[in-house]
Amino acid sequence: MKVQACLTLFGSLALFTATNAVHIKRHHAQLEGEDWIQSIPHILAANPQALPEQWFDQKIDHFSHKTSVFKQRYFLNSTYFKPGGPVYLYSPGEGPARPVGGGQLRNLAQATNGLIVGLEHRYYGKSLPTAQSTFEGMKYLTVNQGLADFANFIKKFKHNGVNSKTKWALVGGSYAGGQASWGRQKYPELIHAALASSGPVQAQADFYEYDLTLTEAIPCSKDLHRVTKYIDGILDKGNKKEILSLKTTFGLQNITDNADFAFAYTDILAGLVQYYKPAAIDPFDAFCKPFKTAKSVQDKLKVWGAYISNQVTGPDSLHFYDYEGMNKNLAHDDTKGWYWQTCIELGYFQTAPRGSLPRVRSKHCDLKQQLKACEKIFGRKMTPNIKKFNREHKGWHVRTSRIFYADGEIDPWRKLSVNSPHAPKRQSKPSNPLAVIKKGSHCTDLGSDSPFDTQSLKDTRKAQVETFKKWML
Repeated sequence: MKVQACLTLFGSLALFTATNAVHIKRHHAQLEGEDWIQSIPHILAANPQALPEQWFDQKIDHFSHKTSVFKQRYFLNSTYFKPGGPVYLYSPGEGPARPVGGGQLRNLAQATNGLIVGLEHRYYGKSLPTAQSTFEGMKYLTVNQGLADFANFIKKFKHNGVNSKTKWALVGGSYAGGQASWGRQKYPELIHAALASSGPVQAQADFYEYDLTLTEAIPCSKDLHRVTKYIDGILDKGNKKEILSLKTTFGLQNITDNADFAFAYTDILAGLVQYYKPAAIDPFDAFCKPFKTAKSVQDKLKVWGAYISNQVTGPDSLHFYDYEGMNKNLAHDDTKGWYWQTCIELGYFQTAPRGSLPRVRSKHCDLKQQLKACEKIFGRKMTPNIKKFNREHKGWHVRTSRIFYADGEIDPWRKLSVNSPHAPKRQSKPSNPLAVIKKGSHCTDLGSDSPFDTQSLKDTRKAQVETFKKWML
C-alpha cells in the first residue's frame, strides 16, 4: 500500500505527514481521486472552512459494558446528495482521513444522489483512543473494533435527509477493501452493500506469493533474480566492509540489521508493481531499460541501487523500517499502527519464496525477519492468530450478497482476494460481481479517470456505477 507523493496543506489540515513518504506502503491518494486531492488546496485557499473536520464520540471498547469515548474524525461531502439518497461510508484504512469527494466515490454519489462520508480509522490520523502506543495502549486496535466503529457511527449519525430507511454502502480499497467485505458480512442489517477494491480478505502470515507477483509483472525480473543471488552471497559471507558498500549502493546504509536491509530495498521496489499505471512512457520499460546495457551482475546491482536511492529522500522516508525508533517513540504513529494490525491479526508478511521458486527478494526476507520486526517495535514476541481470524471472517470463502469485488490483474495483493487464483472458484453474478482489471494494479478502480486507462478499467468503473444504481436506489 504505497504513497506516490508527499503533500501538505497550509493551515491545520495535513494530507500527509513525513512518515507517509514515497515508498512507505500505507496510504494512497489515488484511492480518493488524484484530481480531487490536487484541488483541495485551491478549495481551502478560497474558503479555509470549506472542508471542515467533524468529530464523532466513538466508544473506545465496543465489547465492554463500561467504556469511555474518543473523538473520531470524519469528513462529509454533500455535493450530490438529495434526501432519500444513499450514504457511501468510505474508510481510508491505515492512514489519515482527508476531505472526500473524488474518484469513483464521486461517480457513485453522482449517479445515485448519494452523500459521501469519510470516517477515519481508529488509531490513525487524529482518531486516537489512547494516549500512547504502548503494547497496552494498542489493545483496542483490532479489526472487530474498527468494524464496530462503522456500525455505531451508522446507528448514531445525523444529517438532514438521512433516516432509518437510508441505505448505506461501505467503500474501501486495500485493507479498507477487506474492511468493506468484512463489515457488510458482519453487519448486514446496517450495511446494505459494499465495494471491496483490492481487498486482501484472506489473512496469511507467510505471504511469499506477493514476491512471485513481482516476478510475473516486471519484464526484467530475471536480472533482479541474478542480482538477488549476488546480494545473498555478500550477506552470507558477512564481510562488514562489503556489506556497508552494498547498503550504500541502495542509499540504505543507515539500516544496521542485514535482514532488515534486505527487506527494505525490495519493499521499496514493490511500489513499481503495486502502483503500476499505464503511461506514455511505460514505468516497467523505464525501469528495465538500463538493465539491458548493464552486462555484469555488479553493473546490474548499481542500476537497481540507483533506482532505490532515488526513492530514499531522507531519514523520514525510511521511517517504515526504523523498528527501534518506533519502539522508543510512544506517540501514536500510522506506520506503527499498521505494524500492530499485521503483527496481532492479519499477517500479510511479504517474504521470499523458498526452494527453486524464482524470487526478487533476498532469502533473508523470511517470516523470522518480519516477526522480529514486530518484537523490535512492541517489545515482545507476537504471532498473528491467522486461523482464528479467517475462521471468524471467512477469508476468501465469504458469500455475503451485494459486495462488488474488484482487483488489478498484476496487483500482488490479488493473491489474497476472492479473485485470487488460489481462492475457491466462483462466478461473477449480479448479487456478487467480480472484476479483474487487465493490467490493473492496486485499487486502480477507485482513482480518477486517465487518458491511459485500459478498456478493462473503464468497463469495471462503469459496471460498479450501474450495479450500485440497482442496489442503492
